[in-house]
Amino acid sequence: MIAQRSSTLDDTDPVREWLSTWEDGSINAQATLAYVLAMTSTKSNLATDQKGSWSYDALGWREINRLITVMNRAIQREPAAYPGVTNVQQFAQRYLFDVLGMRGSDWGGSTIAYSLNSTTQDLSRLGLLLMQKGSWQGTQLLDEKFVYRMTHPAFEDTNTGYGYLMQMMPTRDGATHPAPTTPRARRTAPGRATRTPRSTRPRTTTAAPRTPVSATTSDSPVWPGRADSGCHCTAASTW
Repeated sequence: MIAQRSSTLDDTDPVREWLSTWEDGSINAQATLAYVLAMTSTKSNLATDQKGSWSYDALGWREINRLITVMNRAIQREPAAYPGVTNVQQFAQRYLFDVLGMRGSDWGGSTIAYSLNSTTQDLSRLGLLLMQKGSWQGTQLLDEKFVYRMTHPAFEDTNTGYGYLMQMMPTRDGATHPAPTTPRARRTAPGRATRTPRSTRPRTTTAAPRTPVSATTSDSPVWPGRADSGCHCTAASTW
């Protein structure tokens, strides 16, 4: 959530407070918006240890795209809390992209699962914002508590590696942490990345095979992770 807003919208709100029964699809009638942000709202039983296996809402149509309707409705109900904008796309542009200097990014605001056009540099800015707990150039842009919920498991009884629209990765101790969003190769021009020339790269004579190990195993290797998607992170940040 963007910090310092007077909106009443909160992740603890029941979904039915913002969506009618014919709008919420298969979302559990008892679910709050937190369950939608964690892709868990369609479970038939939301009780602890009763949710069952977690599944990814890849295209967003099952549940997470409905957050767009929620956000647009919040803007319409409380225009004073969202000055200068009339929908979530405008909100993302004015209060996130413009502030972060994400000049190469454009989001249509119609879906959360995809539709963000961006650059490596812009997504690095978004990642830096999260690493700084929502602070940007001395201003608390995102509520720090909400950033915590984005970057830590939301419902550990169903998925220990997923927060609010944010995927995490396991470490050696079995804990999960936000996946890095910064690029491995530093970009110097649109479409071009600076990499170490092949002739100067260090060579190894042998390479041990990497076998996946359960995240709950104490000697689990550190795996390269990824942000869930730029679009998901953007939606969570603007929400």
